[in-house]
Amino acid sequence: MREAARILVPEWDNNRPESNALGTLSLLLWARTCDGQRTPDKVPLQELQGALNAPPLATGEPAIREEIWEALETAGFRPPAPLGDRHPVWEICSVLSDQYRVVAPDGPEPPGASPMRDVTPGLAERLARLPENGRRAGIPDIVPGTLHVDADTIILSSAHSLSPLRCNHETCPTRGGHLVVDGPAARFVCPDRHTSSYWRLSAAHARRALEQTGRAPWTQGRVQVKGPFYITVADRAEDARPTDNVFLNAR
Repeated sequence: MREAARILVPEWDNNRPESNALGTLSLLLWARTCDGQRTPDKVPLQELQGALNAPPLATGEPAIREEIWEALETAGFRPPAPLGDRHPVWEICSVLSDQYRVVAPDGPEPPGASPMRDVTPGLAERLARLPENGRRAGIPDIVPGTLHVDADTIILSSAHSLSPLRCNHETCPTRGGHLVVDGPAARFVCPDRHTSSYWRLSAAHARRALEQTGRAPWTQGRVQVKGPFYITVADRAEDARPTDNVFLNAR
């Protein structure tokens, strides 16, 4: 997703649904690099543009849809059961491929065009206008150095919920522990040193949460936070405040 953001930044427009374009381009980059033979930044823009301009499927959906689903199958991301836990990449693809989303009352009957289909032509046009050497404009490099945050409780905050990070081992303390942010990865370490990762915990959001404590996001080393440390969940905007929560605002 980071490389997709680098590519889209020059023509980013807050007045259109950029999240669908970002998700679609991210999935395409992932499908082309998930075999580990190259990294997303090594995929030429011309190659991406060619994939986006490929003849559509018989359903009218873009050809990249089939390529992405095949990559997900190969990676073993298919859920074990229809209602089982879904890998985040599988979930993103499901949303962007959905042809049965809510449509206008006077619109066509489903199945209709998926969000992926809606944004694919525009993505191809945007990539055609972007020079190969311009894809890294506007996105800073990942902050070097590891950050450790010690707090009484580390809590993921969404608009309507507060979820304390806790170890899955029953014998471990329910309070304490610390957060480790290393480059693009973030993980929780309990007082007994068990490590856990959560798909709703992102390094970018954890660093932005430092601003609520009066520290800069690029802080390195060990930081002690008094009381709970609130972090906005990864599926909210990075500039969303962790305290923008129905329970915290009611206090």
